[in-house]
Amino acid sequence: MSQYFISADGQTQEGPLSIEQVRERLARTPNAAGMLAWREGLPAWAPVGQVPELAGLLPSPMLTPVAPPIPAPAVTSQPNPQAVTQAVPQPMRTFAPPQVAGPISTPARAGQADGLAIASLILGCVSILASCMHVLSLPISITGLVLGLISKTRVGVRTAGIITSICGMGIAVIWLIVVIIISMSN
Repeated sequence: MSQYFISADGQTQEGPLSIEQVRERLARTPNAAGMLAWREGLPAWAPVGQVPELAGLLPSPMLTPVAPPIPAPAVTSQPNPQAVTQAVPQPMRTFAPPQVAGPISTPARAGQADGLAIASLILGCVSILASCMHVLSLPISITGLVLGLISKTRVGVRTAGIITSICGMGIAVIWLIVVIIISMSN
């Protein structure tokens, strides 16, 4: 079952919503045809009428009476001060849909980078635990450091992975120096 995100003004979004919730929202919105929608699989936000499964949910347009045109004022040789102060009708403003491929923080979009940051943190912790075995700890901490550096998201987890990897590497190097000093003493 698809989850939908909708926007009435092109600035704020509602969702995730089921198709029934979208139907209810469209029924109570005066200008439902002007709303935008997005779901996973769509390349960008689109008018509700252009999303195939939502197009049939739009309420049928009702005929509204059109006001008769306002007669033009009579032309006189003297200036009419009221004519100058009358408001000139402006064309309706249109807005561009938001330039996002989907709702912010869509979990499916951030999965790979999150995995790299988490893997960096795990390898950093393992390298600290295995630091007394410098032969094992050094490659693990180097791998954790590289994964942390190439990760592009989740700054907190990424930073923790980098720090734990560096600590594991430092402890392993200290153990290696201690082992070399002890072996040279004997």
